[in-house]
Amino acid sequence: LKESSASQEHDFISEEKSYHIVLHALSESQIADAPEIADELLTNLLRQGFHPSSDLFNLVISIWSQTGRKEASKKCIGYLEDLWSYHEQTGEDRLVPMRSSYISTIHAISRSFFNRPEKEQAEKAEALLEEMEAKRVLYKQLAPNTIAVNAVLNTWSKSRVWYGSARRCEQILERMITLCKDRPELKPDTTSFNTVIDTLSKSKEKYCEKRAEALLEQMEEICNNDPSLNCRPDQVSFNVVINCWAQSKVPGAARRATAILKHMAKRFQEK
Repeated sequence: LKESSASQEHDFISEEKSYHIVLHALSESQIADAPEIADELLTNLLRQGFHPSSDLFNLVISIWSQTGRKEASKKCIGYLEDLWSYHEQTGEDRLVPMRSSYISTIHAISRSFFNRPEKEQAEKAEALLEEMEAKRVLYKQLAPNTIAVNAVLNTWSKSRVWYGSARRCEQILERMITLCKDRPELKPDTTSFNTVIDTLSKSKEKYCEKRAEALLEQMEEICNNDPSLNCRPDQVSFNVVINCWAQSKVPGAARRATAILKHMAKRFQEK
């Protein structure tokens, strides 16, 4: 019996490697029905009584995440829930979801609904981030990083929440800045700041132009104090803030836009 069990385990490991190769190829392909093929392959393994590793689930989640389909986020969340269920049943660490699976699921949410997730979806993306944060106590590999937080910022930025999304992005960024002092994997980068600035530029909240410029100044201050940090403002940063002021009805807005333009020109000339 021991020999039979060992033989079955060896066969499964070999079969799983083959499935991994095919799923990886599907994730790199442009095949329209790649998600359905991936579903079928994973289901086939499960029907045989095997519990595929989180790595295989991660590939299937990634394939769905890339589609931008409305049902993609539901599929990805379902697979995450399946993994946790299998892990609880078996206690096997190989069935703990990967951080990249969570990130892909958040991306799936941001790409759903024709690239315009509703408030409910943005909150769902943030809930996944909070779940990662809660589970990192027992599973260090699930600790959120800059990429994960940026994915949530992107979801809020794309949402149809004209009032509130910018402030929520600011709060998430502020938390990143606070936490990264002890957790360097959460250091905000240029993308983090640019996403929040862009959200402000599209928002109907008050004082968006001033808030956007304050973030630009914060980026410069952070980089001046620590050049190793990857949040140096680029031309996108400046252009969006300039546009914020150019579109503003605040007295003196045009002068402010001109002043920032001159500052940008000087900054990049010095390079």
